[in-house]
Amino acid sequence: MSSFSVTLLLTEKCNLRCDYCYERYEYKGSDERQADMIKKFFGVLSHKYDSVNVSFFGGEPMLEFRRMKEIMAHNSELNCAFSYSLTSNGTMLALTKLQELLDGNLVQFQITLDGWKDSHDKARLTKSGDGTFDLIYENLLSYRKATGNFTGVIRVNASQTNADD
Repeated sequence: MSSFSVTLLLTEKCNLRCDYCYERYEYKGSDERQADMIKKFFGVLSHKYDSVNVSFFGGEPMLEFRRMKEIMAHNSELNCAFSYSLTSNGTMLALTKLQELLDGNLVQFQITLDGWKDSHDKARLTKSGDGTFDLIYENLLSYRKATGNFTGVIRVNASQTNADD
């Protein structure tokens, strides 16, 4: 069986203001031409491969939740087994949204942390300067209620700041 994996950068926009990030947070949005191009691309892949894994990436891909759902719906009409993975900061991935993505065949998601609460909250800040550890942790706890065949991965970004965590 032939398979293909592709990473799709949905947006460069992010809802956080991490102290180490190189992004300027300027919205570089998509347009209908991009959406059409993506659909055509997946149509071509569906004729060449038996299965395709699409990895949603960003910025923060959950800012483009509607587009993710549209892509999943479009691909479900194609004659190919599509599966999906997601890399997220975890702040916008509430259980209801996670469940919708799981229903669309999300098989893996990765949430990033920057160590334990004190270290994480110094680096991973909201636009208003608040820490994000508690929100992400509560979201992670809620995922135990999700149904579906999926793998959750927690990636810890190691640095000089959190080396003692």
